[in-house]
Amino acid sequence: MSDSLADFSPSLQHIFKELLQFDTVSRNPNIALIRFIESYLNELGIDSQLIMNDEKTKANLYARL
Repeated sequence: MSDSLADFSPSLQHIFKELLQFDTVSRNPNIALIRFIESYLNELGIDSQLIMNDEKTKANLYARL
């Protein structure tokens, strides 16, 4: 396992930096993070399915890689 972000490719470094900006504390909505991942997968041509909770504040994203 790598100890430094510099050990990863520039594209992975960018994705890691983007992901680290999301507040993922479980009591908070996760929609921004899920939408980011959904968009990223879509750019790669990977289909996904978004399942929202009743309040539309949290979601699960399913994708087959």
